[in-house]
Amino acid sequence: MKKYLCLIFTFALTTNSVFPQTVDEYFYTGEAYFNEGRFNEARIIVEEAIRLYPEDIRLHLALGSIYFHLNEFNLSLYCYSNAIELDNSFAEAYNMRARIHRTLGNYDKALADYNMAISLEPENDVYYRQRGLFIAFGFGNFQLALADFNMAIAKNILNYENFHARGAFFASFGRYEFALADLNEAINLNN
Repeated sequence: MKKYLCLIFTFALTTNSVFPQTVDEYFYTGEAYFNEGRFNEARIIVEEAIRLYPEDIRLHLALGSIYFHLNEFNLSLYCYSNAIELDNSFAEAYNMRARIHRTLGNYDKALADYNMAISLEPENDVYYRQRGLFIAFGFGNFQLALADFNMAIAKNILNYENFHARGAFFASFGRYEFALADLNEAINLNN
């Protein structure tokens, strides 16, 4: 039955009789499937959208995320690289590609992408936090990781995730007093 439904779904897509017509309709339909955990349906929608609208960077990023959730890491990497080719000044594309490089064990490439995301958006606390986590647990460099966590908090002192990450970092290195203070602050910001 599932195979039959997939064939109907694919036929409807190729005939454009039932499915979205504009790039935004494709994007939001794919996003809805993605949010429901229906990654294969989301993939079909977004692949069709890319066929029709190959220059829309959102679609390449969305497809990269879909492939990531399908554990198709090389395809995910390909999609994020396509997004960067379309717009090499889009920091989030580098950030997302860094995650894939990290997953694939390409640590030098991951670090280069985190660095590029930060250089493009130096006020974005998320990139510092994510690079800090990568440096802490990928390289075990306490000082560099701590500097990134501190920078993330300096950029956005109201983001509980920054305190949570630094608290987990402190706990993993046996600095429990500092960990407790940061985790308490994270709870105070978002209980």
